[in-house]
Amino acid sequence: SYEPATPSTVHLVLVGKGVTFDTGGISIKTADQMHLMVGDMSGAAAVMGTMDILGQLKPNIKVSAVIVSAENSPDGKSFRPGDILRYKNGLSVHIENTDAEGRLLLADGLIRAGELGATHVIDIATLTGSCYRALGPSFTGVMAVNRKLVNAITRAGGNHGEWCWRLPLPVEYRSMLKTIHADLNNIGGANAGATTAGLFLQEFVPPRTVWAHLDIAGTFWKSKAWKYYQEGPSGTGVKTLADLALRWNEHMA
Repeated sequence: SYEPATPSTVHLVLVGKGVTFDTGGISIKTADQMHLMVGDMSGAAAVMGTMDILGQLKPNIKVSAVIVSAENSPDGKSFRPGDILRYKNGLSVHIENTDAEGRLLLADGLIRAGELGATHVIDIATLTGSCYRALGPSFTGVMAVNRKLVNAITRAGGNHGEWCWRLPLPVEYRSMLKTIHADLNNIGGANAGATTAGLFLQEFVPPRTVWAHLDIAGTFWKSKAWKYYQEGPSGTGVKTLADLALRWNEHMA
């Protein structure tokens, strides 16, 4: 956590997904491209990189980091399809697919952000293949209700070539997460997968907190050199989040 010398009314909490390797768990992925799942901790890495920058450049707002971390592999103690989780906020979740694990971790992180007294929360994660299929390798998906925060994130990223594109969070799609077994299903079906993942996370956002979700599934890794990026991990999100915090008043004006 970083605290400015002058007390701040803004407390920005960054929540990063840190799955150290994602096999898909019991709902195991196919072998094709699974080696890239060493990068499923890219959201957490982005948050840690951001905090390193902010500790040196010292923004005028309070910023805290929450890292939610695990490995998702088959094991005798692994969660199984059909298991039910109950969270600290009282919501129950039916696990239909163990490969939709990132949102289960981020839900804990969002609850923790509320306990820390966040006024604003941004989570960042390699969350859905749907976002990659929708936006390709050059755009991070942004989901939020607050337009001012969406615009601020988009401007901050644009300053550094980290392009963002807003995806919708329609209330009617919330029904895709219905299940007879719990308050929420952990997946919403074949359609609008990035959006239903965002709607799932929205259920865990602390009351009266301004929130945004960044899906970097398409941008965390470059399969070939592009512009000033080399092939391999991109570090996407670091410059966006650092710029946002350092120029908060300008971006959120």
